[in-house]
Amino acid sequence: MKKKSKQEKVEENVKEDLTTKDVKSPTPVNPVPPTEKTSNVEIVKTEDEKNGKGSVVLGTVVNGVVTPTNSALPGKINPIEKKVVVENTAVNKKKVTIVTPREKRMHTIMAIVVILALGFCGGAYYYFGVLHNPRNFMVKDITYNLGEHLSNNVNDYIDLSNVDELKYVLNISDVDITTIGDYYYTVTYQDIVKRGMIKVVDTLGPVLTLKENIMIKTNSAYKLEDFIVSCEDPSGCEYDFVEKPDVTVEGGHTVNILAKDSLGNESVTTVTYQVGSMTVSMVCTSPIVTNEALNTREFTTDTVYFNIADKTFNHISRRISNIFMRQEGYINFKNNNQSNPAYVFNDLNFSYYYDTEILESPNFINQDGAISYYESNGYKCDIAQTEEKNSD
Repeated sequence: MKKKSKQEKVEENVKEDLTTKDVKSPTPVNPVPPTEKTSNVEIVKTEDEKNGKGSVVLGTVVNGVVTPTNSALPGKINPIEKKVVVENTAVNKKKVTIVTPREKRMHTIMAIVVILALGFCGGAYYYFGVLHNPRNFMVKDITYNLGEHLSNNVNDYIDLSNVDELKYVLNISDVDITTIGDYYYTVTYQDIVKRGMIKVVDTLGPVLTLKENIMIKTNSAYKLEDFIVSCEDPSGCEYDFVEKPDVTVEGGHTVNILAKDSLGNESVTTVTYQVGSMTVSMVCTSPIVTNEALNTREFTTDTVYFNIADKTFNHISRRISNIFMRQEGYINFKNNNQSNPAYVFNDLNFSYYYDTEILESPNFINQDGAISYYESNGYKCDIAQTEEKNSD
């Protein structure tokens, strides 16, 4: 029989002990309560870490062999999970995950992309699904002044813009813009009907229409009608001078006129007028011409008025006269136009005339310019008259 070696005998004894003896469980170790400092993991940087400007040296490579460097970490390296296990006690273990700068940048970029995507989706939904959804329109409460034009544009009544008006039906038939009050209107889109309110009020003062080229004779009497053509307001109108006009000094002046309606709304209008005298500076008569259409001889007489203070143009009273060359033509014309109050007929010489006022100068601003203008057009002028005349 072959002798057993010393090593073989030792192995047999170990096996025998394991099969014949009871294996006792290790005495449990009571967990050590963690102290205040065990909740923090402190990583002490080595000189290599500091020289690496924030990087962690996990190992070194020598001749192609990687040697882990655990001294720079608080525990063992798990190269698969990229974790360092810190064994403070038998039951209290903490894990520290090492995130490389590149991973940190990637996480930041991904977070930014996700935030932008969510913002874009949310904005698109709000813009198309809420703000510009044609079914999500809201009607407005609108105020109109008495007599104001009532709009038929549906865009003026809903809070959406650039809508297809043909898809919305506006009903304002119950609104009376000439009567103060509250009125309802409706806007319909498909099966949706919404009701809004139109309030008709009167908050505006009366509107005055002023006369033009107002001329008041020095120290003469005057009245409101010398300044005002009309006063308009749906709630009635009355007006008066705020202060008395000055008619004692020749030249240009202004005066304020206050207008009120029955609701107490007011407006103040400033009127410009001239004080002085008017002189019939000259009467100019045009050459006689033939009016082929009427078979008449026609001529024009202009009576030109100037402000006496500075001889500037004021206005022209123009009379246009026609003398018929045949009685039959005169009778036919009179029968067709005698209802026209502007025409004045003369049966003795078969003629008629009509008058008109010209408030703007044809091509001159003063008396000297008027003389040149009329004479260059073949008129004959009488400039000897100096009769004073009021604006009436």
